[in-house]
Amino acid sequence: MRLRLLTSPVAVLLLANLVSTVVGGLYFLAASRSLSLADMGLYTVAISLQLLFSSIVGGGLHVATVRLGAEHLRHHRRAEAAGLVTFSLLLACAATLLAGGLSLAAEGLGLLRSHYLAFPFLLLVTVWAGSRTVVNCELGGLLAQQRLYLGAGLVLLGALTGLASLGAAMLGGPLTLTRLLQAHSLGVGASAFLGLSFLVPLWRTGLALRRSLLRELLTYARWPALCQGAESLQINLAPFLVIAWAGTTAAGLFSMGRYPAFVFGVVTVALYQYWLPAASRQNGHAQFSSFFRRQIRLAAFMGAAMVVCALAASPLLPLLGPSFAAAGLLFLINALDFAVLVLTKPVDAVYHGLRKPQLELLRRLGRLPFIVGLALLLVPSYGAMGMAWAQLGSALAVLLVGLWLLRRELRHLAVQESLELAPEEAPL
Repeated sequence: MRLRLLTSPVAVLLLANLVSTVVGGLYFLAASRSLSLADMGLYTVAISLQLLFSSIVGGGLHVATVRLGAEHLRHHRRAEAAGLVTFSLLLACAATLLAGGLSLAAEGLGLLRSHYLAFPFLLLVTVWAGSRTVVNCELGGLLAQQRLYLGAGLVLLGALTGLASLGAAMLGGPLTLTRLLQAHSLGVGASAFLGLSFLVPLWRTGLALRRSLLRELLTYARWPALCQGAESLQINLAPFLVIAWAGTTAAGLFSMGRYPAFVFGVVTVALYQYWLPAASRQNGHAQFSSFFRRQIRLAAFMGAAMVVCALAASPLLPLLGPSFAAAGLLFLINALDFAVLVLTKPVDAVYHGLRKPQLELLRRLGRLPFIVGLALLLVPSYGAMGMAWAQLGSALAVLLVGLWLLRRELRHLAVQESLELAPEEAPL
């Protein structure tokens, strides 16, 4: 029983994402030991730009590929699913070329006066972000087919190529910012290229490239892309609110309690990679309701496990330094925030199963006024602690809103099905 649990698709996806996170941590550790504070600031800018591009463009295409590809495969339209994945990859490449071309054109026209925005900084960040976007699309194609083990293999492949690229950069001489960005670009680019082989079995069964498929992909992808943009805004808004209303010291303390809790986000990502394609294969009120009840119980269990792990890990924070020692309670509150976040993911998965992605965007946008309002009340008096409670309170509020929206949609679906099954009245 234990062996079956450890080798389940969810566990394997979780392990792969954990390994990928560890490799990312090694990059950051190597940078902190080799770069100056000024270059570390530029490296942080590069990470933010890469995440912004790959989360909005790649996140939108990834979710759309999983949702629409799973639907085509459920109706035995493999050629259409293959065409959808192909269009997703082509759009990712086109967006990368467009971003690279714009950055080079801006440099040629002298619009980028800051030295860190000039070549090769922006070009390397563009290659890094574009490669990550391609990997997201490849992963979407695998998850749409329910090939979760191959999806985990793709994530592990990215970790291995990234680790090899970092090792080569460190062996080749002093680690500079340019060499570090080259390592990122080469590692993720190699995994994107090699990852194409994972999709060959799907392409061998046929390939339909129709304009209607491209239109379907673009129409659906805009919603998750907007959701990712809203999420990025929420993630980056909190430090600015703390700085504005409590000062930089409080913002630093807030980050000390927030960033260690991001490890729980890996669990959330792995579970959502399982829930999204599974929800896309449900059909009808009974199936969606049964699926949601099962997965919300799993989410509640995982959320409780996060809190327990946070309680166990909190005494270890002083080992990371005095700054982390002062953020123990903040770490626990942020762990609760991630525990609430994992409860929202089955809700979002069912939204996409119902082909109602706009509900996820509505839920995400609804959190912004809660965060700002609660922060305005709490941060001036309680500083970083007030911001942590504001985030937790806003997460609970939008979870309730999301559950209400889902309940309304499922009731509407049940009414529709009952009307379709009701016998027509005989004519007089």
